[in-house]
Amino acid sequence: MLRPVATIHPPTIPQQNSQYTIHFSPADLPSQHSADPHQQSPQSPPASTERAPSSNKRAEQNRKAQRTFRARRHQRLKYLESRSLLLDAAVASSNEANRRWEESRLLLDDLRAENAALRAAVQQAQLLPRPHPSTGVSPITHSEEPENENLAGDIKRPLSVATLPDPPARTQSFAM
Repeated sequence: MLRPVATIHPPTIPQQNSQYTIHFSPADLPSQHSADPHQQSPQSPPASTERAPSSNKRAEQNRKAQRTFRARRHQRLKYLESRSLLLDAAVASSNEANRRWEESRLLLDDLRAENAALRAAVQQAQLLPRPHPSTGVSPITHSEEPENENLAGDIKRPLSVATLPDPPARTQSFAM
């Protein structure tokens, strides 16, 4: 069913101190007689010669965009891989530093315990009676404490080192 074509007059824009006038031709206005979108209007015939260069140009642009995208993706992937290697090395270094710190902390604890034992032994040795400087002989008899002979052989003094206890045995325990 065909409808009669109405004549459309071009709209005019009211001029308010304007120098320009806009006129529309009927070809510029949308077609009112064609309600079916599958029908082609006689005003815009398909121009395959115009579409071919633009579609080729668009396809070339798409290929170029894909190439640049792949190149950027490849560069980003290389960057992330190198960053991953650096971070892995940093984690390994950190783990090694933590292991050494833990060993040092355990050694420090052992040395503090040994130092405390030595201080206690020195304090205990200071409580023992001192030898008289004039005689060089301790008031303790020979049977109570072992004695050390000097190279000259005539001066005998008690061994001060013999009174010190053995240092505690070092044990390593790893607490995690």
